[in-house]
Parts: sequence; C-alpha cells; structure tokens
Amino acid sequence: MIRSLKRSETPIIFHLTFFKQLNKPGFVLLFSPKTMLLHCGVWRNSQVLFPEDMLTCQCQHQLFMLIHSLLNLKKKNWFEAYLDKVNTWRLAMNQEAHRSGRFYVPYRFISVFYDVDPETFAQQEETNTYGDLDKVRRWRRDMKEVARIGLDVRNFSKSQVIQKIVTEAKTKIDKIFYGFFSFVGMQSRVEQVEKLLDLGSDDIVRVVGICGMSGLGKSSIATVLYLKIFHNFDAFSFLPNVSRRLKHGDLSLQELLCRNLETENPGIRDILEEGFLTCESLRNQKILMVLDGVDLVNDIEELNLDEKSDHFGRGSRIIITTRDEQVLEMSKVDAIYRPELLTKDEASQLFHSKAFTRDYPIKSDFLKMTNRALEYADGLPLAVEMLGSCLHGLSVAEWRNFLDREQIIPPYEIMMVLRKCFDELDNMTKEMFLDIACFFIGKDIDCVREILHDCGFSAEIGIKLLIEKSLVTISNQRIQMHSMLQAMGREIVHQECPRQPEKQSRLYLFYHIKYVLEIIATNRAIEEVEAIVLDLEQPEVDLEEPETTTLWIEIYHI
Repeated sequence: MIRSLKRSETPIIFHLTFFKQLNKPGFVLLFSPKTMLLHCGVWRNSQVLFPEDMLTCQCQHQLFMLIHSLLNLKKKNWFEAYLDKVNTWRLAMNQEAHRSGRFYVPYRFISVFYDVDPETFAQQEETNTYGDLDKVRRWRRDMKEVARIGLDVRNFSKSQVIQKIVTEAKTKIDKIFYGFFSFVGMQSRVEQVEKLLDLGSDDIVRVVGICGMSGLGKSSIATVLYLKIFHNFDAFSFLPNVSRRLKHGDLSLQELLCRNLETENPGIRDILEEGFLTCESLRNQKILMVLDGVDLVNDIEELNLDEKSDHFGRGSRIIITTRDEQVLEMSKVDAIYRPELLTKDEASQLFHSKAFTRDYPIKSDFLKMTNRALEYADGLPLAVEMLGSCLHGLSVAEWRNFLDREQIIPPYEIMMVLRKCFDELDNMTKEMFLDIACFFIGKDIDCVREILHDCGFSAEIGIKLLIEKSLVTISNQRIQMHSMLQAMGREIVHQECPRQPEKQSRLYLFYHIKYVLEIIATNRAIEEVEAIVLDLEQPEVDLEEPETTTLWIEIYHI
C-alpha cells in the first residue's frame, strides 16, 4: 500500500512508473494505479482529507509507504495533518505488531524523502508548532524517528529512485513474508532452493529435490517457497505426503494432480478432464508442482521426468522432497538441496521462542541448562522446537531432572517422525542401524564394515542404503549419526524389555553390562542379548581391572 502526500502532478507520473517497475520482481499488486491514488490524501479548501478506513486498510497490507515532498511541508495545515496521520499510522502499526508478535514495524514502513532533506524535515516542528511546547516535544520525537528510518533519494535520477524504492520494498516484504511463518533460519534456506530453481529461465523445465533426514524442515522449506512464488505460474499444485496418500488411497498420482491443480484460468480447469500428462493444452502452461514426502521412486515414475520438457510448459518448475537420495537420482533431477542443521544462534533463537514466555525475564539457572538442551537437539529443527515446547512452563528442578538423565528419551512427537525412516528398512538393515546407534558412532568406517561383515551382514550394501536414507553420514572416514536418531535407535532397543536389560538385544550402558555379567557369573542363561560393547571412556569403568574389561569388549553378537 502506498500513501503519497504530494500535491503536484508528479505523483501520478511517479506512481505509474513505480507500478510498472514493481511488476518485475514478482510483486502482487492488489490495486490498479488509479485505484491506489484514490487512497491518497486529498487536499481540499486548505484542509487535508483522508479516507475513513485508512487505519483499517493499512493494517491489512504487507507494506506501508510514505513519499515526502518539500512542497507540502510549506503548508502549515497540510503539515500538521500530515504529521499527525503519519504518526497515527505508525502507532497503529506498533500496536498491531506488539499484539501479533510477528511484524517489527520498520519492516512494514518505508519513508521516502523524494525532494526534501530528512534533517530539514525533522526541524519543521519548531516552525509549525511555535508556542505549543508539549506538541513541539512530541513532534520532535516522532519526526526524528520518521526521518531516521527514511530512504533519502534526492540525489538520484528518476529511474534510480524507482529502482531504489523497489529494492527496499522487496527487502522489507521478504522480511515480513518470512517473519509471518516464524521459522527461524528459513529465508536463507528458501533462497538457496529458489536459486537452484533458476526462476529467471523461462525457456526450460527444471526439477529440484530437497533431501535430508526427518525433522530437518524439508516440507517447511517447500511450503514457504511455494507460497512465495506460486503466483508467477499459470497453474500450481502442492501435494503433501505423496507416498502415504498413494499407498492408502485409490487415486493415481496424475488423478491427485488433476484434483489439486489450482489456477485462476478456468480454461485450464476444463481441459484437465482429459487427463494430466495426456493433455496437449497443458503442455503450453507454466506449472509449479511440489511433490512432498516421496518415499519411493515408483510413486512418481508415471510423471516420466526424463521427458519433462514434453509434458510441461516452458518455465515450469517441480520440487520433490524426500528422505531417500536414490529417489532423486533415479528421477534425474537437475539439482539437489540438502538443508543444513540450524546454526548455534538459530537453534538458540528457536529454542528460546518455544521454551520461554515472550518478554519475560529468563532466570540464570535456565540459561545454564539451555546449552545442554541445545547440545542434545544438535541443530535439528524438529528436536529444538519439541524440546523447547516440552520444557516450557517447567520449573528449574524439572528441567534439571530431564537433562540430568543418563539417556534422554526423545519426546514422543520426535520419535514418531524419526521412526518412519527406521520402519521402512528391511530387517537386516534395521539390525545394522541399531548396531551403529548403540556402538559405532564416531568409529572408523572400515572397522565398522569389517565388524558388521564378520557378523554376517552385507555391510557395504547396508551402510550405503543408510546413507541414501539420510540415517547415517561419513565424515573424515568416521561413521556419524544425528544424536536424535541415535537416541531413537537406543530407545528402540530399550523398549524390547525396559525393566530387564538381560532381555535386550544390545548392551552399551555400564550398569546394564555389569548387571548382566553378574547374572552370567551365576551360570544363568542369557539368550536375548546379541551384542555387548563397553566404551572405555565411560567414567564408571574401572580400568584397574583389565581382565574384566577385555572380556566385556570381546563379547559381541554372542
């Protein structure tokens, strides 16, 4: 929304040029230039008149812009009404921002100094409010704030002025857009995928995959990007949980796409009755498609992405999210984006937003334990968010009780999301995953392969599959796994028989191993235990008993 407070003919020319340029970066214009000008202040009989719905209207818009002109500042009546409205709008924005907790006012407010010096603007109160000391003080404060956040374009050409304002508007709207979703670190990640999509190339069809472990924010990234760019396409569709819907439904992927394709062109809707890929007319349309949660390459095989240019119009873009890298490789996508874990600052920001009440002082005791919680979550967005929510409202003692456990159990919501990856594995690969989670994190990959092979596993194939499923990684020749996946794997073993460690398949905790060895010493049979590994770095291990320690290490898949 734009409010021009200039009385010359310049605003009309300026607005028309501005709107023409505003279309280029992909803005959505809610009003025509003619309609927009009707919302501006109107000068009549030495009085400035404003629409009655001004405050309501401005709160409903993404961006609010004021263009200041020296001509209007020379008129006292205009100036008083002008400044009063400016600060009334800003006050309303402050109140709305504080209420919603989403939008910081400077992100929604652009003050453009078209042909007036911001410093001169800030000094006008002494000239126009002489004798009213209270008003002078109030206006001095308000005017300096408007001038401080203003955009000075006096020394630029007309084309440069327009481009400078458009750039500033795009920057602020991006901040508002990403702030609306309250996703920490989302903007940089979305922009990286947007770059891979190469939206400026309208002569090609491009497919980009987003791949990574569960809880990393793949669906969130795809959703935010979809909402940001869908208006640039003739037709668009976002299909969540693709594999699950195909598995439990009666519709094919093409039928799902036909039913969920959105468009403002009724002609496209009519031709969809012919079928999705068989529709000749659809091949001339620029389409955006997001296929979220693809677990099997067979689920999207019918799209025949090898010949994507024959099925979709030029400029079309397809985004696929999956945990399995093989799905993307076999679909021959043009690029793959692997979201990174949250940085320390991002994780801290997200955790604090969930664990603590807004604007409420945080006790030092909580701050000391926050680092432990963040270390456990290890930058996984889902884990950081869920842990913050779980600890919200608890006392210091309850925090300490949760974080002081020797083996922290992931919250149920995290377990359910991560467990899906595990459940998709075949039985042998599941066994290897549990072995790695319990025993081999940080160990040399060649050593791990050798041990697993000696135990009868197809180690090379199994580890490759775990890597493709985003369940393990190899870094500096050592096998790694996210702490949440490790905790899930260990919890699966623990739940085999929570109260009787001798009936669990794998033992890695010192007191469990000690307990079971005491049972073995009494000649009792231990049939369920398959593997025992003792970490010599555990503080409970008494290294003065080398014979016993050696015995524990050698017991593996007994």
